[in-house]
Amino acid sequence: MLVPATFLVASAGASALPSGVCERFALLPLVAGDTGLPYAIDPSSAERRALGERLGELIARRSGPVVDPARVERVSESEGYGSSSRRDVCDDAACARRIGQQLGVRTVIYGSVTRAMALIWGTDVSLVDVATGTVRGPYQVGYKGDYLSLMEGLPALAQAVANQLGRSSGCTANARGI
Repeated sequence: MLVPATFLVASAGASALPSGVCERFALLPLVAGDTGLPYAIDPSSAERRALGERLGELIARRSGPVVDPARVERVSESEGYGSSSRRDVCDDAACARRIGQQLGVRTVIYGSVTRAMALIWGTDVSLVDVATGTVRGPYQVGYKGDYLSLMEGLPALAQAVANQLGRSSGCTANARGI
């Protein structure tokens, strides 16, 4: 059973785009977040990749096109960021902004997945405006349950992020709800 443990939405306002205008955004690969617990189990790279892909799909339904994840990964690697260890991942606004400049996008979403215990998961993401460096977030959602519960909880996070991307209703790529 899915039990949302946390759902926080930053209060920073987003600027709306003209009706019908959809800008691409980039979603960086989600990293393993540090829980501060000495024996925490990191989410696997496959779990983080699947969560990131699903989150990108859900956000794109509401807010417009997402940059191809393979292209984002190539640019991340060219900037010196990988996903194999905590040392060489892009998990802050400065590196997200550099990658966004390389990709030619207005907004980059970056974040992490944590696994505090076998059944306690969390995902948090922030948005950085590439031109100004302004950060909105973090947007967080927590889950109690297994990995599938985490996947089922992503629509609420995706909706909060899509709302902050500032897309007008005329820009909605898909009128169906997420």
